[in-house]
Amino acid sequence: MDPRGTIPNAALATTLTPDAAASMEIPLVGHRFSERYEPAALLGEGGMGEVRLCLDRRIDREVAVKTVRDGQGLRSDLRSRFLREARIQGQLEHPSVVPVYDLGEDDTGAAYFVMKRVRGVTLGEVLAAFRAGDLDVLRKYSRRKLLTAFGNVCLAVDFAHARGIIHRDLKPDNVMLGDFGEVYVLDWGVARAMNADPVVGGVSSSLGDLAHTQMGSMVGTAGYMAPEQVRGELQCQDARSDVYALGAILFEILTLEKLHRGASSAAVLTSTLTGADARATRRAPDREIPPELETICVRATELDADRRYRSVRALYEELERFLDGDLDTVRRRELASEHARRAHEAAMRALSNARNTLEDRRVAMKEVGQAIAFDPTNADAKRTLVRLWTEPPTEIPPEAQEEIVAARRTGHRLGAKIAGIGYLILFLYYPIAHALGLISWRAAAALGLLWAAAAALSFIRMILPHPAGRVSYSMLLVSSLAIACTSAVAGPYVLVPSLAAMNTLAYVLSPDRSRRFATIGLGCLSVAVPSALSWVGVLPPSELAVHETVSGLPLRRLLTEGFLFGSNVALILMSALLIGRFRDGLGMVEEKLHVQAWLLRQLVPPEVQPAVSMPPPAANSLGECLAFPTMMSGGKACPTTKRV
Repeated sequence: MDPRGTIPNAALATTLTPDAAASMEIPLVGHRFSERYEPAALLGEGGMGEVRLCLDRRIDREVAVKTVRDGQGLRSDLRSRFLREARIQGQLEHPSVVPVYDLGEDDTGAAYFVMKRVRGVTLGEVLAAFRAGDLDVLRKYSRRKLLTAFGNVCLAVDFAHARGIIHRDLKPDNVMLGDFGEVYVLDWGVARAMNADPVVGGVSSSLGDLAHTQMGSMVGTAGYMAPEQVRGELQCQDARSDVYALGAILFEILTLEKLHRGASSAAVLTSTLTGADARATRRAPDREIPPELETICVRATELDADRRYRSVRALYEELERFLDGDLDTVRRRELASEHARRAHEAAMRALSNARNTLEDRRVAMKEVGQAIAFDPTNADAKRTLVRLWTEPPTEIPPEAQEEIVAARRTGHRLGAKIAGIGYLILFLYYPIAHALGLISWRAAAALGLLWAAAAALSFIRMILPHPAGRVSYSMLLVSSLAIACTSAVAGPYVLVPSLAAMNTLAYVLSPDRSRRFATIGLGCLSVAVPSALSWVGVLPPSELAVHETVSGLPLRRLLTEGFLFGSNVALILMSALLIGRFRDGLGMVEEKLHVQAWLLRQLVPPEVQPAVSMPPPAANSLGECLAFPTMMSGGKACPTTKRV
């Protein structure tokens, strides 16, 4: 229960000027309660008493008057506790303890004491507003401001401990934050003098009603009481009991959750006796809780009182070091070393395992990321990172494999588009050649249809790429057939070898190795078949063959055409194999880049991993992007190849 309250009535709100106050006759005589204090609004009530807002006629100021509740004023045990509370609070002259002005009996013989009237909100109300997402409260009370107020609470409690008093009921509802930066520790009703006999008598507590402050062998509030308070061990209750409550309050400030949770008071008390995980980052990982504050929570709420801070002053000084930044560097280096050690262990498991497990690598990279985040200069973490980075896993992670397939599929789509445009250009070439009288309309129509079919298949593959990003056999077959048929117009050695070589290289540059030899074979056949048909007379002989025949040198014709055929096929084979090796090396680099991108993503939290990815897949498909523009677009390079 606290001396805060609502706005007073009109009579109490009257403000007097200094001259008017001086001219009034101040009633210095009269000692009866009703003669001096004019009651107004009820500010609050508890199990033992109630607090009312009153006007002190003698001083002409608003005060908070606490009295024993009706019907309980004659109970000697409650009266004794009431007077003891007034004396304890009155003797604690500290800025964060509400001062006591007067102590006496009212007209009915009930005990009362008068306190300063304070205004503000409790820490419990602020935390409740935080949970509800109240933006006004969130803007008014930053974490730094709440931690500073918490430090003031620690100083007030430490002041009480220095005078032999422990509070025993510290909780957010008993901390008031004033409108002008004041901080008050309220309700000293169950405070106890250390090294003194406990108050005799009291009301025994029950598990069903321990959500509120109790009197008797068990005192305090469930969820904030130290374990020794729950057990009712008065001889064990000292400054460390208040340290425990302060640790629970700090935990709630950081996480917006109570340290001990449960559906009933009994469950909360059981959690207190068995212990709860006070690592705030585990309970609220999204709130970016500094590790130094987490350490304070853990140590302050240890089950064993001997493992807690021995004094509130020690807790406060560690909090101050954090606020001043002195403790931050040391603690972060300690945490970095711990994460670096775990990263090294996981990396050794991954690198020494025959299967080179991905899960160990994932753990190692995560720990490295944590270590570097805490201390970017940690040498152990850097060494582990370099080793993981330079010694790739023997198996490609599934996520990286999916990216590789997606990149190839997108690259084939782009290549098919460019190939379709190139085939359309050749489709237009033959009608023009017919118009110029170079070929017959039948030849122009047949060849135009073949190139049009190749273009159509390319555009279909652009819209519907192969699921695994493989080369289209239909495109390859139709384009090879069109190249072979071109020999009917220009002969097998004039235009056909060039078209066959470029078409073959374009398909060989695809990362799909499964159809590479079929591609090379079709490229060679597109030259070999027209040459053979020319020899047997199915196709017209080339100009060279006619010249050699007229010259009467058939052997020379055979040697010449054999040389041309062999050199063209050799050119296709050698260039295709060379480019194939180049493509294989590029594929290995692409796979390594995808694996390294996967490793890099393990360094960051899952929610930001989508931002750490490879460039757009089209930029990795060098085969189609490089070859088709060169073949079909006059040598103009693809604008995305420079990103590979």
